[in-house]
Amino acid sequence: MIKLGFTSGERQAVAGISSLYFLRIIGLFLLYPVLSVYASKLPNSTPLLIGLALGIYGLAQALLQIPFGILSDKFGRKPLIAFGLVLFALGSLLAASFEHMAALILGRLLQGAGAISAVCIAMMGDLVAAERRSKAMACIGITIGLAFSVSLVLGPLLAVKLGLSGLFLILAALSGLALPVLRYAIPSPGSPSASNQATSLQAIWQVFQHWPIRSVAISIGLLHMVLAAMFMVVPLQIIALTGQPLEQHVFYYLAGILLTFVIVFPLLGLVERRRWHKSGIIIAITALALANLLLWQFASEVIVFFIALALFFLAFNFLEASFPALMTRVAPTQNRGAAMGFYSTCQFFGIFLGGIVAGIVLNYCSATTLYFILLCVTLCWLVMYNYKSTTE
Repeated sequence: MIKLGFTSGERQAVAGISSLYFLRIIGLFLLYPVLSVYASKLPNSTPLLIGLALGIYGLAQALLQIPFGILSDKFGRKPLIAFGLVLFALGSLLAASFEHMAALILGRLLQGAGAISAVCIAMMGDLVAAERRSKAMACIGITIGLAFSVSLVLGPLLAVKLGLSGLFLILAALSGLALPVLRYAIPSPGSPSASNQATSLQAIWQVFQHWPIRSVAISIGLLHMVLAAMFMVVPLQIIALTGQPLEQHVFYYLAGILLTFVIVFPLLGLVERRRWHKSGIIIAITALALANLLLWQFASEVIVFFIALALFFLAFNFLEASFPALMTRVAPTQNRGAAMGFYSTCQFFGIFLGGIVAGIVLNYCSATTLYFILLCVTLCWLVMYNYKSTTE
């Protein structure tokens, strides 16, 4: 981070908030490669209920991002973040005690009620100067990409050793570990400035009318919709295609992580230096569409399946790392906090949509139908982003 031009206080803030983000977001991603496999074994389990268990977390997050932001302006960033971490831990403990789908769904709902993402981003805005804020957000984006990659490896390994209940207990422990990080590793911000208060209805409406902001927020929502829907079916399909138990899936996910380090991170630096933001994003969305096209047409072909999965990993990690910094560039200074609240709301609503859509489709149709629907979604997204985006 020294090379990014941060002051010493800003370096501490970026490192602390990125660490907090890592501990928090890994609690979401650890479940992705295992939830559909383990939840399918519960009494009265159906694809629709599994999709609800996956997606209801995102619904709670989406509904509460802006209220948490409002309260953080009044009561301070750190108290609201601490409250959200406690809610997530309580939800994890409830989910860990599940014996049927209802308890799992309620636990996921309570996990999602700890909606702290927008507050964390607002705190970053409080602690980092405006001219270096996009670099700070890029660090958060890369942190999320790393958390996703690490989760794909650790999730199956931990679930096989400890079961899904044990995995939820680990999520509760990670949330508890985040509390001392919040207390000691992150400088305390002063009172939120007017430029970072993003919580009035007028500010939200102004943000919604701004097309570049809207295009980025919709994009992050669609990205997480595709992610959630894909992981409703991918772990089950790996088992069906290879006959290998869950712990063996780690090797396939490790290949995706390797691709991220070798290809995606250098590409992010190149795109930033050359200012090829729009082109890079369009190529990544196209890669997502191609991945779903391959899965739709050749889902039963093992080699093609894993080629498509690699394309998905590359595109997801590139986009996940790109969008937070992009939002800080397109958002007007006076509405940056509102923009990030809108961004987080769309991100988590996408998770809800992905879980629900996948659950409905898999309840009545097949995995290939789901891949076709995701192909249509990514193609519409590509047209939308290419049409009026102003991110060059």
